[in-house]
Amino acid sequence: MPDKVSYQQFASEVKAKYPQYKDKDDLQLTNAIINKYPYYKDKVVFEPNTIEDASSAVENSFKGYSMDGSNQFQWNAKAIAELPIEQQHKMLEQLSSAGGMNDTQKFATQNYSKLLQKE
Repeated sequence: MPDKVSYQQFASEVKAKYPQYKDKDDLQLTNAIINKYPYYKDKVVFEPNTIEDASSAVENSFKGYSMDGSNQFQWNAKAIAELPIEQQHKMLEQLSSAGGMNDTQKFATQNYSKLLQKE
């Protein structure tokens, strides 16, 4: 494992090694492991540094997600990154207000929103 990895990558590596956790939310799994094994705290990065990384985290957290129970929601990070900041922020607000998000999805959208506000 590199010196520091995103919590999504950390959870992915844990799930690859321990398949019984494959359905566990990435953020919850990472936090549970860090709580039990504090050694990993300095090995995991929770907040992205760039808008591109934040948008990719949103995209990854929503893979296979269905907003209305029938249509799969898709977030195309590359296409969305080309939109004006105001439009990206509006899309995040709409997404957040839809509800039904898991902890990883909430965390990803909040981090993305924070970075957009800095722009």
